Amino acid sequence: MSTTKIEWAEKSWNPMTGCTPISEGCKNCYAATLAKRLKAMGQAKYFHEFHPTFHPSALSEPARWKKPCLIFVNSMSDLFHKAFFDSEIRGVFDVMERVDRHKYMVLTKRPERMAVFLRRDDASRGAVCHPRNNIALGTTAENQCRLKERLPVLELAPAQYRFLSLEPLLGPICLKAADPAWHTYIDLVIVGGESGPGARPMHLCWAQQLRDEVLGQGVNFMFKQWGAFAPGCQLPDKTTKVNLKSSVWMNCFGDTSESGQGMHEDDGAHRYWRVGKKRAGRLLDGRTHDGSIQWRS
Repeated sequence: MSTTKIEWAEKSWNPMTGCTPISEGCKNCYAATLAKRLKAMGQAKYFHEFHPTFHPSALSEPARWKKPCLIFVNSMSDLFHKAFFDSEIRGVFDVMERVDRHKYMVLTKRPERMAVFLRRDDASRGAVCHPRNNIALGTTAENQCRLKERLPVLELAPAQYRFLSLEPLLGPICLKAADPAWHTYIDLVIVGGESGPGARPMHLCWAQQLRDEVLGQGVNFMFKQWGAFAPGCQLPDKTTKVNLKSSVWMNCFGDTSESGQGMHEDDGAHRYWRVGKKRAGRLLDGRTHDGSIQWRS
């Protein structure tokens, strides 16, 4: 697996595969579902399906990619899962530091271990510490509680660039409430809804409020996707013209949203329709948001 359809990266690199649930966002993990399918297809890398596994042979992959690209590290795992040894994690960072024509984005739900590992690693190497100016460190949060836990820890991880992935967004999030100074160390905020079987809808105003807060602080913002569900008022014109009665709609959030937009029985625009990721698209109030990290070197 190399070329990826993930909107914020060009390739994915998986020196590790597999993970275990840690919070609410893991309930419908896309990677666990994909690993099961890849095992059924006979792919040797997924012989253990989604059991955390280190693949030393994969460490050579970035060096074989001659064209500089943006790489999502461990799209099928979590680099800082407790199953992986520090020496294995160090091996992944060795590759990222050595093959520095590429840019790398490392995303974890376990920023505590990331911060401890990197601070200890820097201390042990002293003056020869690599600046990691081609590596962005990120954490993911699905609601305010998880963001409050993880955001301050992300700041402690030594990094030139940091980012947040608020996906799947399962509740309203206020970045300022988690840390008033968040915008001083975050370079990119990614927001997205959940897709696939069992997907949970994302409220319109949750996405709007995050967009306004992020852009209001001059931070880069990406709206990745609505996911399986989208409010009727956000669907592209060509989608709203089809018979949405054939899709499932849900009044997921009560009669009135926090923004004051009611979802009335006779107003399809404010109903939440299960139309699938592709038809739901990634327009937020009629436009795409493709913010990215502005690499300085």
